[in-house]
Amino acid sequence: PQISPDGWWRDGYEDMPGCFGRAARVAYRLRQMARQMADAGGEEERIVLVSHATFIDTLLKALLNQLPGMDHVFVHYNTAITRIDFRGERQYLRYINRTEHFTPDLFSEYHPSV
Repeated sequence: PQISPDGWWRDGYEDMPGCFGRAARVAYRLRQMARQMADAGGEEERIVLVSHATFIDTLLKALLNQLPGMDHVFVHYNTAITRIDFRGERQYLRYINRTEHFTPDLFSEYHPSV
């Protein structure tokens, strides 16, 4: 989409079924990208995503082949770091929600969006 001074998103709030669908598509694309990079000899390549907590939660569920839903939630603070290694057909969740770069005053209370 075209990015204007008002940003790129024009469709209002995304409902959860739409978010789960988008997460499944992004997970599929990430697996494709990782496979293509590995096939090209780029074992140490990196893919970086920046996103909101709710989407990170749904994306982790999609990548880990968990059913979509809000029965359990992967909490992710703003600017926290999660690492997933893609090796062949497997994904390795190395760490989730790292916040070592925060000082205590930077934490805000977690408010689930759903």
